[in-house]
Amino acid sequence: MRQQFLIALVVLGISASAGADWLCGTWSVEGEALLLRPSLDRPYTAIVAPVNNSHSGTETPLDGRWVGNTRPGYKWGFRAGVGYERNCFDVRGRYASWIHTDTFNLAVGTDERIWMTSTLDFSNLSFLSPGVLDRSDQLKAQSIDLEVGRRTQDSHCWSARFFAGVRYSRIRYKTAMDAAGSDIGSDFMLIVLKNESDIQGIGPRIGLGTGLDLCWGFRLLGEASAALLFGSKKGAYMEVQNDLAPSPASLFVSSRIDPTDVVIANAEGFFGFGYSQCLGYSGGIEAEVGYRISYFSEGTIRAQFFSQQNLGISSVTTQPFALDGFVFKLGAKY
Repeated sequence: MRQQFLIALVVLGISASAGADWLCGTWSVEGEALLLRPSLDRPYTAIVAPVNNSHSGTETPLDGRWVGNTRPGYKWGFRAGVGYERNCFDVRGRYASWIHTDTFNLAVGTDERIWMTSTLDFSNLSFLSPGVLDRSDQLKAQSIDLEVGRRTQDSHCWSARFFAGVRYSRIRYKTAMDAAGSDIGSDFMLIVLKNESDIQGIGPRIGLGTGLDLCWGFRLLGEASAALLFGSKKGAYMEVQNDLAPSPASLFVSSRIDPTDVVIANAEGFFGFGYSQCLGYSGGIEAEVGYRISYFSEGTIRAQFFSQQNLGISSVTTQPFALDGFVFKLGAKY
């Protein structure tokens, strides 16, 4: 009985020592300001052309200019994370959120005409002169990363970190375009177009980060990762056209994309500079600035009808999506 009691004390002491040794690792917290812009194919555009412009068949109007199809600008987002490191191994968790909103407004007089369409050809355009056009876009991108990594270092100058984990991403996109004015028959028209999509997935992610010491605490940094996400996509499209005067009439068509399975390939890269300053035995602060790009093979859904004579036949395509821009990071270890 006494021997069993002594063995139990020894095992308990070893376990407590190992646990205390593991708890002597380094905790870290970090926050990033993301100044990013999206790269996507907008589903709705319009053409402004002279009022006497000629047009026939599926050809685009002559002497016209496309409006509302420029690339969206930069918007701010954030990413926050926490980590724990011990004996060159670490565990990290991060959450990122980025929201982009954009509006576009246009008004033309009697000498110009707005040619707008939601169909895949130009055989049935809506002509507005004079007229006004308003469009709004909202894009939300969110991600959660959980990963385990191992750091290696060579001659206190070059270091690398291999990591693997799980990524969850969700991309939601909503766009709407409203137009009002007089059409060719002098009727007053009101047109509303809406398109929305929701794509999300979760899957494995692997990557490699490297660092090269320069001088005075500065470092050259780089990171690349790839993920394969399994999830679902869904969307909806709606068109409303009202002829208010002098002969009231209305048109309403819609198409809903039921949730379907999807596999998304995601690649991400970062290049920049960092600075670190030690505080105490294992603590310190660090700052990073650089350029990041993230690509998704499927990011937004575009639903359109072939023509106004075949409203029951629609085309549904999934567009790739990318975010790129600048990253500003601050972190602390203790």
